[in-house]
Amino acid sequence: MLRAIGYAVAAVIVVVEDWVWEAVGFLARFAGRLAVVRRLEILLSTASPAMALVAFAIPVVLVEPAKLLGLGLLAQGRFLAGGVTLALAYGVGTVLLVRVWNVCKPALMTYRLIAWSVDALAKFRAAIHAYLEALPFWRRLAALRRAVRDWSRAAAGAVFARFYRS
Repeated sequence: MLRAIGYAVAAVIVVVEDWVWEAVGFLARFAGRLAVVRRLEILLSTASPAMALVAFAIPVVLVEPAKLLGLGLLAQGRFLAGGVTLALAYGVGTVLLVRVWNVCKPALMTYRLIAWSVDALAKFRAAIHAYLEALPFWRRLAALRRAVRDWSRAAAGAVFARFYRS
């Protein structure tokens, strides 16, 4: 019974994470088009493992105060301001972490603990995905998700074509 509950909780986390990573990937690619980001990435790509670790910690240090501010606003009953602040802090922090991770991954993977953690997480995610993909409900949900994604991409393309004609 506990194993099934554990799989269900892990499955929900993995599903939400997959959807979030898809959106974050889009934002991270957009940020990568900025000249200042490209210059920083060139600098970070040659960083030593210690410098890469510091670079990976910087987004966390920069974004955590904004998260605390958002929580403080929520505690004061200012739900809209707190929610927006939290959403922006999590979004910006995640985008920054993704960019830094992608650039610094070779240097960071020289640390055994990080390499082991990444490998263990990949195995865990693969096990959860294998479990989910064996469920008929999951296959139907995946088909629905693909249909919604395709429809939203077509709709966005139509909007961009209408308003941004060359």
